[in-house]
Amino acid sequence: MNSNKIGNQTYQALKYLFLNSKDMQDEAKKLGWERDNLSYAKEFCTIKLTTARRSGHSTAIAKLVNEYHDHKWSLLGYNLAMAERNLNLIRQYDKGFISKATKSYVEFQSGGKVDFMSLQNFENNLRGIEFDGIIVDCACMMSQSKMERLYSSAIPCMQFRPYMFFIFVE
Repeated sequence: MNSNKIGNQTYQALKYLFLNSKDMQDEAKKLGWERDNLSYAKEFCTIKLTTARRSGHSTAIAKLVNEYHDHKWSLLGYNLAMAERNLNLIRQYDKGFISKATKSYVEFQSGGKVDFMSLQNFENNLRGIEFDGIIVDCACMMSQSKMERLYSSAIPCMQFRPYMFFIFVE
């Protein structure tokens, strides 16, 4: 099994869904949709990518945040160990744009940023920050009620950004 090839295919699928969501949000704006509500977020801003185990979904996330390093992301993992693994993957696929990296965030020279959070405490950590998208790695670990709370907590953090993304990968 060529894991690099599989990881690239997973990344290409995620990137396509990301760009498609941007296009859909542009169309929704033209049609007069209000951005600050739950139905808009679910209809135009939600990306769900379910893949087979070990098919490169965490690598796809790392490649996406590196390619769109001018965006501000919140990356949720099941626990802090997963956050550290994601940090290492982001560093591995960096194209020279990282200006600072700690266990809790990565800053890019372009002004973009990735904040790492765990599913256990995201509601408190989202308060007062602004970002373009939230990415949940291993979304299968997230209950439906927690997913609803994520939408409620995150929409206000994204309402003044040009686009907003809810990316659930498992």
